[in-house]
Amino acid sequence: MKQVRLRLEAELELLEATLWYENEREGLGFEFDEEVHAALGRVASVPRQFPVITRDISRAIVDRFPYGIFFVEFDDVISRSRQLQLRYRARVDTTAENPRCFCRS
Repeated sequence: MKQVRLRLEAELELLEATLWYENEREGLGFEFDEEVHAALGRVASVPRQFPVITRDISRAIVDRFPYGIFFVEFDDVISRSRQLQLRYRARVDTTAENPRCFCRS
């Protein structure tokens, strides 16, 4: 099992989304957080089961919520580059050293 390393940007996005869901309904933020971590566990276990979206960036879908986890697999670690609400179309910039997603509705 590989280690999943979260970039600061991804951690902040997770916290923001968790708080938003918790404000919608008590306990929903906790449920969202659990589903995200379950998806991260699947990524750590078998990262190649997820489709490659562009070049070396893959995407795992979060169960029950409209979110995807975009990640890059390295030899010894998986870097979660972004979490993205899937109701938006995303363009991934892979020209930068650290890939970024640009969202538009």
